[in-house]
Amino acid sequence: MNRLFAGVVFAVLLSGCSSVFVTEPVGETVEPLQIEQWQGSWTSGEFVLMTTVLEAETGLLEAAWLERGDAGARMERYEGQVRRTGDWLFINMTEPNQSAPAPDGEEAEVTVPEYLWARLSNDGRTVLMWWPSPEAFRTAVRDDRVPGVIKDDDDVRLEPLTPEQLAWINDPGSGLLSWQEPMVFVRIGD
Repeated sequence: MNRLFAGVVFAVLLSGCSSVFVTEPVGETVEPLQIEQWQGSWTSGEFVLMTTVLEAETGLLEAAWLERGDAGARMERYEGQVRRTGDWLFINMTEPNQSAPAPDGEEAEVTVPEYLWARLSNDGRTVLMWWPSPEAFRTAVRDDRVPGVIKDDDDVRLEPLTPEQLAWINDPGSGLLSWQEPMVFVRIGD
């Protein structure tokens, strides 16, 4: 399954790692976006990412970049929603489960949305993103510290989180987010 979105391309797919998904977006409220702060051209040092605020009041953001493949370059484009809990900001990117159409006469499999997510900060010049650690979340799910399942491909799907579980996830001592190695994007243009 193709799981691309901004830093996921670099932090997850290119490294061949598994991912941590949630069934509901992380963050209690939608974060209204200021175009001057969120829209622009950004670099991680390895590529350039263009962001566009699609709907400021609903926190809807688009990211686009070029992806090089055997058949040449193609543009990748994904949408995410910025949400907030207290002082914490999160980006949630939708990617529904892929399922084959049901044969005639059979009921179609229900598609459950899954969201790739990360904690983030944005001061208008620099964006930091802390991705969930699949290994740490697999341990937390096995130990019943957070509700979820470990899928056959080692991805983790978390069920809705309580405020206490989200606070624990956001504690650097939990080791559940990539506090030591955040993705860093620096603004290079509007």
